[in-house]
This record gives sequence, structure tokens and C-alpha cells, in this order.
Amino acid sequence: MNGSVLIVLAAVAIGMWWFIARPQKRKQAALQQSIQAAGPGTEIVTVGGIYGTVIENDPEETSIIIEIAEGVEMRIARRAIANVVPEAESPSADAETSAEADDEVAEGEIVDASETDTPTRTTTSG
Repeated sequence: MNGSVLIVLAAVAIGMWWFIARPQKRKQAALQQSIQAAGPGTEIVTVGGIYGTVIENDPEETSIIIEIAEGVEMRIARRAIANVVPEAESPSADAETSAEADDEVAEGEIVDASETDTPTRTTTSG
């Protein structure tokens, strides 16, 4: 082999490391930092796709406790956290918004709760 071929191969290997490995390491370090900083009330998603709210996050422990539903707590391994969910993307924020929308009665709707505990909606025409 020619010496220039080895130099080109080395340059390609360094280029691959520069454009692939470095950004991935930086992204992983940022995720670990956000996991360490996640305090009570922070929304996270696990590698299994479970959304939860951090209840306890002791930096000395290898696990954290999250709440996945009202009154349902789970202890998960810290390495099982896939992402810290930004507040704008939080599914609980979407649920609160849709619950508020369900509570509002549109103009022209009549709410009848005479036979059940849950109100039923009927619309009027005209």
C-alpha cells in the first residue's frame, strides 16, 4: 500500500469521529446533566415509552421514583430515562388543556344531568 492511501484512510476515520461520535457524546452528556438536574415535578419519558413525573431524585442513588398516574409511583433505573420532556411537549399539559375544553359548554348546548351523575350534552337546532 501506498503511504498516501493510509493518510486518506486516517483522515476519513478522523472525519467520521468528528461528525458522528463527538455530537453523540455531547448529546449524551447533556441528557445525563438534565437527568441529574431533574427535580420533583419534572416530566420524563423512559426507554419503554412510559411518561412520568419525578417524585424523588437523589443523585447518590442509581434509581429515581416517578409518578405515572395519580397515586401510582414507580422506581426506575436512572439509565432507563430516555428523555426529559420539555414543558411545552408534556402530555399532562395536553390532558389539562383537553379537560378544560371538555368542561366548557358551547353556545347552543343543553347539559342534562337529571338521570346520571355525568352530564350528557345535547345540541339544539335553531
